Amino acid sequence: MKLKYIELKGFKSFAKKERLNFEKHITAIVGPNGSGKSNIAEGFRFVLGEQSMKSLRSKKTEDLLFNGSSSMPRVNRASVSLVLDNTKREIRDAFDEIQIERIIHRDATNEYYINGTRSRLKDITQMLAEAKIGSAGHHIISQGEADKMLSMTTRERKEYLEEALGLTQYQNKKNEALRKLAKTQENLVSIRLLIRELAPHVRYLEREMKLIQKKKELSGDLEVLTREYIRIYVPFSTNELARKERELKEAVETIREIKKRQENTTEGIQIGEEYKTERSSLETEIEAVSREWSRLRKEKSELERSAGRLETKIELQREELTQRAPSEEGFSDALERLLKIRDILQSIGSEDNIIILREKVAHALLLTEQEEGVKEKEPNPERDYELQKIQSELQELYTEITQKIEEEDLLLTKKKELEKAYADTFQKEQQEKSEAEKDQLELHSLEIIKNGLEREVGSLKQNETYFYRSIEEVVILTGARYTDDIKAAKELLPNDVTQSALRDHEHDLERLKLKIEGMQVGNTREIEAEYNSAKEREQFLETEMRDLELTAEKLIDIADSLHIKIEAEFKEGIKQISSFFSRFFSQMFTGGSAGLRIVTLKKRDGESEPEEGNEEKEVERGVEVTLSMPHKKLRSIAMLSGGEKTLVSIALIFALSQVNPPPFLILDETDAALDEANSRRYGDALKELSKYSQLILITHNRETMSRAGMLYGVTMGSASTSELLSIDLEEAEKIVR
Repeated sequence: MKLKYIELKGFKSFAKKERLNFEKHITAIVGPNGSGKSNIAEGFRFVLGEQSMKSLRSKKTEDLLFNGSSSMPRVNRASVSLVLDNTKREIRDAFDEIQIERIIHRDATNEYYINGTRSRLKDITQMLAEAKIGSAGHHIISQGEADKMLSMTTRERKEYLEEALGLTQYQNKKNEALRKLAKTQENLVSIRLLIRELAPHVRYLEREMKLIQKKKELSGDLEVLTREYIRIYVPFSTNELARKERELKEAVETIREIKKRQENTTEGIQIGEEYKTERSSLETEIEAVSREWSRLRKEKSELERSAGRLETKIELQREELTQRAPSEEGFSDALERLLKIRDILQSIGSEDNIIILREKVAHALLLTEQEEGVKEKEPNPERDYELQKIQSELQELYTEITQKIEEEDLLLTKKKELEKAYADTFQKEQQEKSEAEKDQLELHSLEIIKNGLEREVGSLKQNETYFYRSIEEVVILTGARYTDDIKAAKELLPNDVTQSALRDHEHDLERLKLKIEGMQVGNTREIEAEYNSAKEREQFLETEMRDLELTAEKLIDIADSLHIKIEAEFKEGIKQISSFFSRFFSQMFTGGSAGLRIVTLKKRDGESEPEEGNEEKEVERGVEVTLSMPHKKLRSIAMLSGGEKTLVSIALIFALSQVNPPPFLILDETDAALDEANSRRYGDALKELSKYSQLILITHNRETMSRAGMLYGVTMGSASTSELLSIDLEEAEKIVR
C-alpha cells in the first residue's frame, strides 16, 4: 500500500487548504521552529483517529482549529484528509483508492468519512489494521518519543510490539469474541434462571393435565354408561307408561259404561249404609296407607342413592390408599375389607328382604370394626379418620334403611289387611245386593283401581323427569349430546329389563357422576391453554439455552484459536525483530549486540505481592530489551546517554519496520540529538528502510535531507498561517548534473 497525499484545512496553523504529495520513497519536511512542521505529523495522528489531546499537543478541542490572526478570521471547522493507494488490495473489499477524512467542529463534534461516506471510528480502525496501520502510532515517531520504547514498561512494550506486528486485528477479534462470550454467559444465566422459575409451574400444570385426562377418561366411561342406560331405560319406561296408560284408559271406559248403564236403570239403587260407611272408611285407609307407602319408597330410594355416594367414597379411599400406602403393613387386609364393604353396598339397593339386608349391613359394620382393631394396633391418622367417617355413615345408613324397611313391611301388612277387609266387605255386599248394587260396587272398585293407575302413571312421568334431569347433569359433565340416542331408543322394541337391573344402572350412573364431580379441576380450556403456553415457553427457553451453549462453545474455540495464533505470531515476530534489532544496533554503534526477550509477570507493575492466602493474579507477559554495548558495560538502560538512547530506539524502530513494514513511517525530528557521524549511519539506515516503507522525515539535519527525493519547506506567512513550498530533489539533481 502506498501513501498518495495528505490534505489539511483549518487544522492548527494550516488555515488554508494545503496538500502534500508523497510520490517519492523518502519525503523530507523542513522549516524553522514554529513554522508548523510538526503539525503535519499531528495531522496524520488526527486523521487516523487519535483521541488523546496530549498526543496532539493540545488541551482542548478548540486548540486543533485555526484560531485566527490579525488578517484572517478563525475557522469553525477543521479537516484532514488522507488518501491511500490500494491497488494491491492490502485492504480487502475496498476501492483502489481509499480516502479517509476526519472533520472536527468548534463544538467538539467529530465526523469520520471513508471515500465520502459517513463512517464510525471503529470502521476506520478495523480497516487500517488490515493495512498494518494501528492506533498506537508506532508508524508516527515524534520529537522526544524516539526513546519511549526504552522507557515503556515491559507490558506496554509488549502491547506496542503486538500492534507493530499487525496482531491488533486478531487481538480485537479475540476481545470481541470474549465480550460476546461474557454476554452469552450472562444470557445463559438468565435463561437458566427463567427455566428454574418456570419449572414448578409447568409441573403443577402437568399434574392438572393428568387430572384433566383422568376426568376425560371417566367422562368417556360416563358417556358410554349413559348411552347404555338410555338404551335400556327409554324402551322400558315407554313400554311401562304405555301399558299403565292403556290399563287406565280401559278402567275409565269401563267406568263410563257402568255409569251409562246406571243412568238407564230405573230401579233405585240403595246400598246399605253400614256397608257404604265401612267401605268408605276402608278406602280412605287404603289410600292413606298407599300414600305413606309411596313416601317410604321414595325415601328408601334416596337412602339407596346415599349408599351409592358412600360406595363412591369407599372407592376414592381405596384409590388413595393404593397411591399413598401400598407398602404399609396390613394395607392389603384393609383394602380387601374396603372392597367387601363396597360390594355389600352395591347389593343393598336391590335387596328387599329385611332379614338378608340386616345381615349384609351387619357384616359391613363388622368389617369396619375389624378395621378399627387394626387401627388400634397400627394407627394411621389419615386412614383412621376416613374409616371412622365411613363407619359412622354406614351405621347411620343401616339404622335408616332398617327403619324404613320395617315401616314399609308394617304398611304393606296393614294394606293387605285393609284390602282383605275391603274384599270381605265387598263379598258380603255382593251376597246381599242386587245387580245394580253390584254395578255400584264395581264402579267404586274401578275408581280405586283408576286412582291407583293414575298415581302409577304420575310416578312414571315423574321418573321420566328425573331421567331427563340426570341426562342433563351428564351433559354438563361430559359435554356430549344424547338427543339422537333418546330418539333412537324410543324406536326400539320393549326389552325384558327388570326394575332391579334398571336400578343397578341408575346406581352405577350416579356413582360415576359423583366421582367426576368430586374431582376438583379448574377451567379445562384455560388450564390446557396455559399448559400449552408454559410448555411452549419452556421448550423455547431450552432451545435458546442450547443455542447459547453452542454459541459459547464456538466463541471459546474462536478466542482460543486466536490466542494461539497471536501467541505463535508474536513469538516469531519478537524473534525476527530481535534479529534485525541486533543488526541495526551493531550498525549504529559499530559493534555490540541487542535483543528482545519475552518475560513472565505475576503481578502488575507497581502492585504489591499477593497477601498470604490469596490466589496469585493472572499470569501476564511483557517484553524486555537486552543490550551489550561495545567497549562499555551497562547495568541498566538508564545509564545510556541521550544520543545513545535515541540510536537504540531508532535501531528498534527500524527493526520493527523490517519485520512488518507499515505503508509509511513518519519520523518527526528523531535525528535531532545525533552528531554528524551518527547522522550518516542514520541516513544509511533510512535508505535501507525506504525499500519497505514510505518515509516522511521532519528534520533540520542536512544529512537526513540529502537522502530525500522530495523536499517540502514550511514557512509561516504574514497571516500567521503555515504555507508550503516544494522541491523535487531528484529532478533538481538531474538539472545540476
